[in-house]
Amino acid sequence: MELVSALGFELVQILSVAVIFPIVAPALGPGEYGRYTTLYVIAGLAMTWVSAAGGAAMVQLIIQRSRTVESVLLFARRQIYFAAIPFALLGSIASVALFGREILLPAVLVFGGDLVLGGIASVRINAIFATVGVTAASRIKMISPVLRMVGVTVLAATGEISIVSLVAINSGATLVVLMIAMKFSRDLGRYDDDAAEATSGRELLRLTGTYAATISANTTQDEGEKIVLVSYRPAAEVGEYQAAYRLISLALVPLEALNTVATRWALFPSDEPNAQLRRATRLSLVVGAYGVLVAIAAVIASPLIALILGEEFAQTTTMFLWLSGFPLFRALSDIPVIGLIGLNCNVERMVLGLSGAVAAVVLYLAMVPALGWQGAVIGTYISEMLTLLGGWILLIDRQRRVDRRRSVEGPDVPLPPPTVESRADSGGGYEPTTPPDTTL
Repeated sequence: MELVSALGFELVQILSVAVIFPIVAPALGPGEYGRYTTLYVIAGLAMTWVSAAGGAAMVQLIIQRSRTVESVLLFARRQIYFAAIPFALLGSIASVALFGREILLPAVLVFGGDLVLGGIASVRINAIFATVGVTAASRIKMISPVLRMVGVTVLAATGEISIVSLVAINSGATLVVLMIAMKFSRDLGRYDDDAAEATSGRELLRLTGTYAATISANTTQDEGEKIVLVSYRPAAEVGEYQAAYRLISLALVPLEALNTVATRWALFPSDEPNAQLRRATRLSLVVGAYGVLVAIAAVIASPLIALILGEEFAQTTTMFLWLSGFPLFRALSDIPVIGLIGLNCNVERMVLGLSGAVAAVVLYLAMVPALGWQGAVIGTYISEMLTLLGGWILLIDRQRRVDRRRSVEGPDVPLPPPTVESRADSGGGYEPTTPPDTTL
C-alpha cells in the first residue's frame, strides 16, 4: 500500500508536468523559461539548508533513534526560523546578480515566502511520514501539483503567464499545503514509542548539518551545470537545456516512489547477513531494466518535442536525445546510497555526495564554457558514473564490516552509534524534503 501511495503522488506529478510544461515553456520562451527555472535551482540550494536537511534528519531521529515527535518538531521549526532570513537575502542577491533587478520581485516571493512556508510545511509532512506513514504524507503532497495545474490553466486562459504570476501560483499552493499539514500533524505524539526520549537542539543541528552537506552536494551535482550555463552561455540555450532536462527527468518520477518506500524500509535494522547488499542488488536489477527501457522510449518519442514546444526550442530535441541515458545512471547511483542509510553509514554517504559534487563542478567548469550544453551532459554522465562506482565500493565495504562485527559480538549488536566519529548524518534517510518541484 505504501508503494502504491507513493507512486500515486509521483503519477500526479507527471500529470502536473504534462499539463503545465506545454503551457509555460512556449509562453515564456527559452530566455524567460531559463530565468524562471534557474530561480528555482537557486531556491533549491537554499531550501536544502533551511528545511530539507532538517526534515530528513527528523525522519531518522523519529524512526531510527526513537525520539519524541513533539521535541523533534519544536527544534526543527526553530532551525527554519533562524535559517530562512539569511538564506532569503542571499538567494535574492544571487538572483539579481545573475538576471538584473527585474527578477527582484519573483525572487523575494520565492526566497521570502517559500523558504519559510515551504520549510514549515516540509517538516510537518516529514513528521507525518515518520509516524503515520507514506500514504498520509503522499496525500498531502498531492495537493500542491493539483493546485498548480489549476492555477496555470487559469493563467493560460486569461493570458497572464509571466514569471511573477507563476511564482505567485506556486507560493499560494505552498500556503495551502502548509495549512493542511498543520491540521493533520497535530497530536502526533501518540505515535511515540514507549521508550522514546526527547531530542535536543544540538543533536538535531549536528544531524541536520551532515544531512545538509550531503543534500546540497547532491543538488550541486544535479543542478550545477545549469548555474554554469547561465554564467557562460546565452539565456535561450539555458532555457532549451532546462526543457530537455525537465522532460527526461519525468522518467525518474516512478523511481522516486520506489526509492521513498525502500528508504523508509531501510531505516528499520535487519540482523541478516548482507541484508542491505541483497536489497541493493535486487533494486538495481529492477531500476536498471527500467532505465534501459526509458532510453529506448526517449529515442522513439523525441520527434514529439518539436511539435509540443515549437521552433523556439529548436535544440531541445537534440539535447533530450543526449540526455536519454541519464535516468539509467541516476537510478543506479541512488541504490547503494539507500543501503548506506540502512547501515547507518551517513558520514560515508556525505563523503560520497561531496566527492560527486566536487567532481561534477570541476567537469562543468572545464567543459561548459567551451562546449556549452554538450559539456554539461558529458560532465553529468561522468559524475554519475563516479558516484555509482563509489557508492557500491562503500556499500560492500561497510556491509562486510557490520557483518563481521555482528559475527563476533552477536546478532543483536546495534549499528554504529551516531557519535561524532560515526555520525548518523549526512543525508541518510528519506529525503522528501528536497524543494517542491515547481520549475515547470
